[in-house]
Amino acid sequence: MSQLGLDESSDEDVDLFNKRIRPLKGTRSGSPMQVGFLHSSIEANEHYVSLSVPVFDATWRGLRNEVLEFVDRFYGLEVPNTRTLDKIVWLAYANHSNTYEHRQNARTVLKYLLENGETGKQELMSEIGLEYGDENDDQRFRGMMKYLRGSWKDEEDALNPLHTSNHGFLVSQEMRGQRAYYQIDVREFKSSMNVVAGNIRSFLG
Repeated sequence: MSQLGLDESSDEDVDLFNKRIRPLKGTRSGSPMQVGFLHSSIEANEHYVSLSVPVFDATWRGLRNEVLEFVDRFYGLEVPNTRTLDKIVWLAYANHSNTYEHRQNARTVLKYLLENGETGKQELMSEIGLEYGDENDDQRFRGMMKYLRGSWKDEEDALNPLHTSNHGFLVSQEMRGQRAYYQIDVREFKSSMNVVAGNIRSFLG
């Protein structure tokens, strides 16, 4: 609390401190994805906080299973409006500040792919109000899809927080001649999740 400039003798500051660390504990009310990194305990009336691999493993496993179950259940069916779909978008975009419109479009694209399976670029662009063949719209579409595909291999700074050098994210692209087609790639998602989880566990020690 002293590192945050908070006074532990102040009830107001204690409440503020608890509010600030709640997302890091993966609690339902504090974290949109409910993935935790911290363990807290009270010993002899003292409150202790530490990084925790077991907390991360348990909450990450819960999120991963929830997303996989959602994808398996609704692939090829009408996808309901659900917070699990929002979590997938959060996984791709995290707190990147300049992606609000991309997030909205990404949600529409993922929902469409889950309902319809493999889909051409032209159809996906149309779904989010972009004109196929327009250079600016094409650039917007590719910028949005980078987060869903994890396709940063030719750039130094990967903006997708789940990017790894060996794996994409949840959507794969296949070129057939000059046309691009996209589909949900659950195998790639699983591989990416495993790599990212390993990286975080290594960081946590």
